[in-house]
Amino acid sequence: MPAWERIEGNLATPAGFRGAAVAAGIKKVEGSFDLALLVSDARETSAAGTFTTNLAAAAPVILCRKNLRASGGRARAVVVNSGNANACTGRAGLRTAEQTARAAAKLLGVPAQQVLVASTGVIGIPLRSELILSQLPALKEMLSTQNASAFARAIMTTDTFPKSCVLRSEIEGKAVHLAGVTKGAGMIHPPNDSVMALASGLAGVAARPGNKFGQHFFAGLTELCQTLAKMIARDGEGASKLVTIEVLGARNASDAERIARSISNSPLVKTAIAGSDPNWGRIMCAAGYSGAKFDPTRADILVNHLFLCRNGLDAGFDEGAAKRELDQKELTIRLDLHQGKGSARMWTCDFTRDYIDINASYRT
Repeated sequence: MPAWERIEGNLATPAGFRGAAVAAGIKKVEGSFDLALLVSDARETSAAGTFTTNLAAAAPVILCRKNLRASGGRARAVVVNSGNANACTGRAGLRTAEQTARAAAKLLGVPAQQVLVASTGVIGIPLRSELILSQLPALKEMLSTQNASAFARAIMTTDTFPKSCVLRSEIEGKAVHLAGVTKGAGMIHPPNDSVMALASGLAGVAARPGNKFGQHFFAGLTELCQTLAKMIARDGEGASKLVTIEVLGARNASDAERIARSISNSPLVKTAIAGSDPNWGRIMCAAGYSGAKFDPTRADILVNHLFLCRNGLDAGFDEGAAKRELDQKELTIRLDLHQGKGSARMWTCDFTRDYIDINASYRT
């Protein structure tokens, strides 16, 4: 089967979808897109979601979990607002999410449990339901494949650019498209996120787990998600570098992921990267407190292809050469534990003074 190729498009490039966005006045900046609607015209649209494990989950997360269970994994529409997270807003916040789903469902002629809702922005501030409800009729009238391009911009908060990706391939001679949008996580961690996926089924291809079409679809979906994930890391608040963290040779995949996550989230590692400081001890330290078991005396640490540490000891590297590697706008830090076959890869960014300025100067 042909490889997946990246093409121009938007969320409505896959058959059956339409979208639109408006400035509803939720954001403080007048005229900024902050409310978006995506609709599938296919009656049997499949849907799935994965949501934050944070105990302080937002009202839309609670509603989406409920709706996906009630609908048996079906959804016809997604309503998203930015500028307000509708989190820690009590019963009133849940009512706003429910009212949004019911109003959109009535306008579109679909069951309320087949409408998903998402909000992003400031936590703890009541979301004025009238700002959303008053704009839903206009959104419905604007729905089109072309207007779906504004969806990615409408979900932005501290993002510096909209994030979208569209892939195309052929299966049994039929064109299949995958499309996704995301918004920046800003601080990158912790992940208080929701991921929602809808499939119209209009490509006419049965891709199931285990068959070759399913494997090809999964490869495309993985490529789509990884592309979007790297966009998030690249656009971290104040970020100047995209960093790939690779952990190899762990006892198992779980240990590898735990170590990669610890390194990715370490403020000391991220500030060292910002300053192009080849301080590999910070990387080893972050791995050491990750909770995973490994023998530090067998570990190697590299930046790109330059060894900083061999067998747990300084590799005698050239400081200037190491700094030049770390000066790059995209770089890889690799930790090889030589203790098994477990591996993991994560994307993160550096931690600059601008991060402090952004988060100290105004509420996000």
